Amino acid sequence: MNFLPHPRREAEPGYTSALAETRAALSSTCERLVNCTSGRLPGRAIGSLCDLRRATDRLEQASRPRDGRAHVQLVQALHDLQEDVAELARHGGPSEAILRSPSLARAHRALSRLAG
Repeated sequence: MNFLPHPRREAEPGYTSALAETRAALSSTCERLVNCTSGRLPGRAIGSLCDLRRATDRLEQASRPRDGRAHVQLVQALHDLQEDVAELARHGGPSEAILRSPSLARAHRALSRLAG
């Protein structure tokens, strides 16, 4: 019998929590930016950028799951999405543009593989 805790088991709740935070950040980003007036868009985009950065940092600090490839894809998609949101904050554009972002779609796919 092995009475020592398995390190993999201890990391899973933390990673699950990081995934939940990521899901919430993606959802709030879409809700915050869709149908936003152009005057409020830069501030809302910056708020979304902060949420996405915090979620990405937490994922990067958490132990990787068994599907390390999906983890890497999710983190990369989140970095790319941060660039998209930062671009929206800097230059404006249609608020719905974030919904057409390929990085948002990639993040959702990777997240579903990890949370599945």
